[in-house]
Amino acid sequence: MNGEQIGDSPRPIKVLIAASRQMGSASAKSRDDEKAQRLFIITPKDFSEDQLYEQFSKYGAIEDVTIVRDRKTRDGKQFAYIKYKK
Repeated sequence: MNGEQIGDSPRPIKVLIAASRQMGSASAKSRDDEKAQRLFIITPKDFSEDQLYEQFSKYGAIEDVTIVRDRKTRDGKQFAYIKYKK
């Protein structure tokens, strides 16, 4: 999905593998499992959790979709995390 456009947005998304904070102390095998489980997505500002869920659920069962939002305005900060079920 990296570099693809979703919906009516002319801007492509960027998809990266997300590392958790605990990965520094975990074994190599569990780190590889965790890496494959979480994605970091740079999205257009008007994206919703539902849109991301719909697009990424075709690649596996999703446990959680979270768009990072501004604490005061609740506007999306143009990035999100997707966590897949193991």
